[in-house]
Amino acid sequence: MTKKKNKSTIPFNNITGIVLVVILLIGVVRYYNAETPSRLVARNYTTETAPLEKLRGVSAKDANLEAALSSYEEKDFATAESLFSKYLSKTPTDFDAYFLKGISLMETGAFDEAVTVFKTIRINSVNHYEDATWFLALTYLKKNQKDDAKLILKELIAANGNSKVEAAKKLLSEIS
Repeated sequence: MTKKKNKSTIPFNNITGIVLVVILLIGVVRYYNAETPSRLVARNYTTETAPLEKLRGVSAKDANLEAALSSYEEKDFATAESLFSKYLSKTPTDFDAYFLKGISLMETGAFDEAVTVFKTIRINSVNHYEDATWFLALTYLKKNQKDDAKLILKELIAANGNSKVEAAKKLLSEIS
């Protein structure tokens, strides 16, 4: 005697399979569309060029600075960082050069050093506070330290500066 198949379980198994596949597809789509810190940084980051013009007049007096600026413009950030460091060993209060060194460190993945540079600039240079704070937040995002990035962005918004407040508000709203 053979057992009869219960026909009511067959559609249930098909429906269960379809539901599982749909759930899996939703998960995959969410994963690939998620706002990762790297994506947020990529949308909100451009290398700074403003300090380059200021430093051009000074660079004629220093070969390391001239070479550092050229390397920075060519996006050879490892060389630029090394040359900025040599220049800054003689001129430690040149915060334009120090700022570009921080960006060079960020670009080469030396995030902990970049954090140190941007924090130092924030403390010592009123003229560079807003930009250094912005790049500090982006560096924290690169390090996947969202809470630190949020805190810094809130500080930037509270400081109510000119150039980065709206961008900071937007980025803060995008960080999950």
